Amino acid sequence: MKKEMKLIFSDGKIYLALLVMLLCFNGYSIPIWIEIWDWDFAYRESALQLTIGGIFFGGIMLLMPFLASIPAAPLQVEEIRTLFAEQRIFKSSVAQYAKGKLIAAFLSGAIVAGCAFAAQAVLWSSAQKTCANRQLRTSS
Repeated sequence: MKKEMKLIFSDGKIYLALLVMLLCFNGYSIPIWIEIWDWDFAYRESALQLTIGGIFFGGIMLLMPFLASIPAAPLQVEEIRTLFAEQRIFKSSVAQYAKGKLIAAFLSGAIVAGCAFAAQAVLWSSAQKTCANRQLRTSS
């Protein structure tokens, strides 16, 4: 499984999936933020609403399974195509091979989804703080 995770991170597909997932999260938040940029701070959506809103209303729920599988799926296809999977199954059992593949796929999916959500939360939290500081300076 260590080898699987090393291959997943050495390939650039995990970063592509992370970027696409972050863009999907922002697909809901950016239009709202542009619309309410100059509103009073009391009427703006909170950073939490902007972060979680993309999950429920931004279409990320439809794309999350596909984006989470992007890092691990090409490795599986490559192993089957080059017959390396048969050699690995011959050295161990089918159950151990499948278990290692499943754990690596779930971990890569969790890393992609978790990192994109954390980046989204940090982005909107810092945007809200910046806007709040700007509003406090102008109202004083």
